[in-house]
Parts: sequence; C-alpha cells; structure tokens
Amino acid sequence: MSIILSSKNSDLNDVKQSYNHLWNAFEILLFVLVGTRVKLNLVFSFEGLKIFILILIGPSFRTIDVILSVMKNKYNLKEIIFFCCIISS
Repeated sequence: MSIILSSKNSDLNDVKQSYNHLWNAFEILLFVLVGTRVKLNLVFSFEGLKIFILILIGPSFRTIDVILSVMKNKYNLKEIIFFCCIISS
C-alpha cells in the first residue's frame, strides 16, 4: 500500500510505518472474522471435499509446470526442488 503525501523521505517512511502497524493489528482481526464466517457443515461435506481437492490441484499443476520448464536446463535435483518451492508459492 503506497500513498504519497510529501516529498520528504522521512515523512513517507513515517506514514509507511504507521500503515504497517495498522496492517499488523488488523490482519489478525481480518482472519478471525473470515474464520467465523466459515460454515463447518460445508467444510465437512462432499462439497467441501471437492473444494479442498480443487485447492490442491492448482498448485500441483503449477509445480509440474515449473519442473517441465526447468528440466531443459542443466540443474541438479536440489535446484529444481528449490525452484518449485519458490516459484510455486
């Protein structure tokens, strides 16, 4: 999040730090409120299982794509795993 209020770097850094502190406080509140809105009967139903499988399939295809694009180069196994972890996240 960037807002330009002044041409002085010190003022901009103060504003940036203020927003960072606000985000740190409200981030926890945001995830708590989202967690309270989740319907547990949906999570443990067949539809919830389908959503969970869909969430797993997306990163799996992305990881396979990274492996296929990196295999053309002469990287060892550790480097390929590193690329999969960094690029897929």
